[in-house]
Amino acid sequence: MRKYVFVLSVLLLFSAVFPQSGEVQETSKVVVSHFKFTDTGLVETRSSVVYGLPPDLQDEAAYTASVLDTAGSSLEKQQFSDPRIYMGDNLSDQGIAGITGFNPDAEVVLVLRFNTTMDKLVISNTTSGQKIFEANLSPLVNDFCASHPQDVDCAKIPPKQEGANFSSLFLPALVVIVLAGIVVAFIFMRKKGEAGKKGEVKKEGEEKKG
Repeated sequence: MRKYVFVLSVLLLFSAVFPQSGEVQETSKVVVSHFKFTDTGLVETRSSVVYGLPPDLQDEAAYTASVLDTAGSSLEKQQFSDPRIYMGDNLSDQGIAGITGFNPDAEVVLVLRFNTTMDKLVISNTTSGQKIFEANLSPLVNDFCASHPQDVDCAKIPPKQEGANFSSLFLPALVVIVLAGIVVAFIFMRKKGEAGKKGEVKKEGEEKKG
């Protein structure tokens, strides 16, 4: 009986310490980046990685956003219009007339398909090809995966070999200590049981002699 208790304890330990593969689910993610136009180009105001699906944008527009991987190959391209320019209708006694306005504080919001190999975001003028903005996406990807280690895409990234961190050393040490404690407890209970049996046999022998 004690043998089965020992085996069950070991199985429960490993199931509690190590995550189950079934907990990892396939999910789609996007990078959401916000920009504002300035006199010299674009300025990134904030960016984040969230779970969701990217939009399907096919229309040609004034600006092109390109996502490049570490090798410089294109992963995705999107085109967008200048958000500062807006059009509408003006209703007057003479009827309805179209108007065009300009809002210098308007923001650009790009929703890009997440990829663990995405490295740079380059925004350029669609007609001239002139680059007006470039950003490094690697820190954003690394931060997301560091806070979501069980994400299916992040789990595919090979672990860095820069050196052992606290968690990589603490977890194996904890497993060894707990297993050693279980083994010691098992041996102690076994010896105690054998000693009890010997005591009972000795007592029975003395009673027979008496």
